[in-house]
Amino acid sequence: MALMTWWRIDALPALPVLPGFAARRSADAHAIADLNRITVGEARERLHNGHHAYLAMLDGRPVGYGWAATKEGSIGEVGLAFELPRGERYLWDFATLPAYRGRGLYPQLLQAMLQMETTTRAWILHAPENRPSGAGITRAGFRPVGRLAFRADGSVALGDVRDDVRAWWAAGVLGVEVTDEAVSSCWCCPRGEASCGCWARGRSLVAVCGCGAAVGVSRRAA
Repeated sequence: MALMTWWRIDALPALPVLPGFAARRSADAHAIADLNRITVGEARERLHNGHHAYLAMLDGRPVGYGWAATKEGSIGEVGLAFELPRGERYLWDFATLPAYRGRGLYPQLLQAMLQMETTTRAWILHAPENRPSGAGITRAGFRPVGRLAFRADGSVALGDVRDDVRAWWAAGVLGVEVTDEAVSSCWCCPRGEASCGCWARGRSLVAVCGCGAAVGVSRRAA
């Protein structure tokens, strides 16, 4: 998983005006559940646990959503759970309704959330094969930190570091190590015999993994 971050000292790049766009925080569990396709009970549980729900509106209609964790977060894909220091946010679970993708809603929503949240630092992940997601996060002003993936022993680490200072900070937040060792070339291959071949026994790391086929390359960034 590609880890990216925005710090309060970072400038927010200007985005094209999107007519009819607005973003708002919502505590309406029924509306959130309907848009997010989760149960009302799950929406209420998330809100109770300090997760803030945001809706992307276009001409008054909710067409997308995203969540900001304020107390604790988890990354199920790699089995991590962590507590957030005061003033830090973990942004997660975003989607835009299919009919409204390709209009630039995602970076607009991300910037709106950064402006509405009282946060010193925000963290977000995306699967590298999801190119529209990565493009939208970059357009919103987030900077790359590194890649969260598995080492040969099955532990999760932050590798392919792009920013030493921010990687060190991220490691403290997520409870992982920063490593110079090779990590699996896709985020869903844990280790050894159970892997797709990223960690073929007795061989070095395979550069290309077949698990993550690129998605969204034929359309504009979300």
